[in-house]
Amino acid sequence: MTVHLFVTFFVLCVFYTDIVKSKCDIKGYYWRDYNYKIPSDAFLVKVGYPRFVEFYIAQVLNSGILMPVSFDSSNSDRENVK
Repeated sequence: MTVHLFVTFFVLCVFYTDIVKSKCDIKGYYWRDYNYKIPSDAFLVKVGYPRFVEFYIAQVLNSGILMPVSFDSSNSDRENVK
């Protein structure tokens, strides 16, 4: 009985994981509009002790080249992309 329950649970977990990953797993890079709101999965970087400076790192496609960029969350304009 315990083995049957374990196997059933394992199979359900595998199927659930496959269903969730098929909806969320996107290979490669993709476009996401910034719209002045930081995405929940943005990569936050803090540098400088004891006064930390916060900024975010992203990738942009520019002239066919995928480049890393950083942007500061303290300003809400598009001029702060470096």
